[in-house]
Amino acid sequence: MGEGLAAVWRAVTGDGQFTPHGMCLLWDPALVWTMVASDLLIFLSYYSIPMALFIFLRRRQDLRFRGIFYLAGFFVLACGTTHLISVLTLWQPAYWIAAAAKLLTAAVSVATAVVAWPLLPKAVALPSPQHLQETRRALLEAREMAGKDPLTDLPNRRALPQVAAVLRRSPANRPVAVAMVDIDLFKSVNDTFGHGMGDALLRHVADVMRRCLGPSDTVVRFGGDEFVLVLPDADAEAGEAAVAALCRAVAVSPIWYEGQTVRLTASAGVAAGRAGGLDLEALIREADRACYRAKAAGRDRVMLAGAEDVSGWMAGGDASTPAPTPAGG
Repeated sequence: MGEGLAAVWRAVTGDGQFTPHGMCLLWDPALVWTMVASDLLIFLSYYSIPMALFIFLRRRQDLRFRGIFYLAGFFVLACGTTHLISVLTLWQPAYWIAAAAKLLTAAVSVATAVVAWPLLPKAVALPSPQHLQETRRALLEAREMAGKDPLTDLPNRRALPQVAAVLRRSPANRPVAVAMVDIDLFKSVNDTFGHGMGDALLRHVADVMRRCLGPSDTVVRFGGDEFVLVLPDADAEAGEAAVAALCRAVAVSPIWYEGQTVRLTASAGVAAGRAGGLDLEALIREADRACYRAKAAGRDRVMLAGAEDVSGWMAGGDASTPAPTPAGG
């Protein structure tokens, strides 16, 4: 066994035919140890770099063109190995080992070059970090706009599932009131004053609602002239009172638009539930039916879902409030 290893060693070192590389340096200690230190530092660095690269590739499974990175890593490893062998050949003429290492390095180098050039156009075509950031910002803006009403700047009905999801994470017995608020005789405003006045009126009502609601409340433009209010921590009675106060604020806040003044009222229906297992859509349907009853009872009032009393809360104080008409100018 020992003689076999010795024979292999003599074969790779040329069996005395070659001289160590240190002979070329005249065994100058300063020169020899400078070469040793430099090659060892290069060897350690060349082995450290691909190790970091391989760890990065392992943690970033989404990275494209992984093959070229692995080839580059093996190329650097091979280069580092040649520097380690250079230290050995200073004292031992193991030039066949050095030649084998250089051949391996050459093979990996050629493979890396062959793979790299065809990938160059694809790599250049990859979006830059700035482009990715701009795209992400645009997507976030689009997502935000998808959940926002552009006319009133309120959330639209697409935001309701998220509101429900947040409430369902609350304590199960947390009360939640939901209201459907509908502007009375809104169609007559568009017919009388035009859609410009109608748009201004919707923005005005949205502003009134924002001022009247608390920080934890949510107002959503449900569609047309309908608004949905979600009032956490409000039971049926508290929700009914809060919505009645809001409708009163609408009734006493006329709107001025292009020399015209319009007074308006709103009708509403209120339903109440609990955060645990909250079915927001069901509560909205109940509130909508109560709102329909409020309009059928004379408008300008708030009705509670399931209530037998058809009079409800008088929002503006006068059930016979006429359709919106010019109050001046």
